[in-house]
Amino acid sequence: MYKVFSDGACKGNPGPAGIGFVIYDDDGEKVYECSTYIGEGTNNIAEYTAVLEAIKVIKQRLSENTAGRSSSGKNEKVIFHLDSELVVRQLNGIYKVKDPTLKKIFFKISEELKGMEYEVVHVSRDQNKAADRLSKRALHVINSAD
Repeated sequence: MYKVFSDGACKGNPGPAGIGFVIYDDDGEKVYECSTYIGEGTNNIAEYTAVLEAIKVIKQRLSENTAGRSSSGKNEKVIFHLDSELVVRQLNGIYKVKDPTLKKIFFKISEELKGMEYEVVHVSRDQNKAADRLSKRALHVINSAD
């Protein structure tokens, strides 16, 4: 099982945007982290993009690791932890995605998740500090380059 904590940050809304995510394995060991500037966007675009990029990393790891099966032969489950209640509810199909740009990312996420066992849960900002720090670091790096 993988646990993903992801977040997006935006300076202004819209404005410069960054993503951050941390992936942990069954043992709670950090196996990957990301802090990336994604250009101009909204906070929700950053939130969605963080999830999408985390999925891509996990799929790559699974393809390198016996076609998505753990050493016990079971399919790997992924639990996504986000502090955006709106995005969690949209990804879980409770709320509709209306924004055209978000819809595109939403459909990409849906396509990437096909065949995967996953869960998307809401967590407090306190529980998502590492991803928050990484998403904000991406903005700091780009601001330092100005």
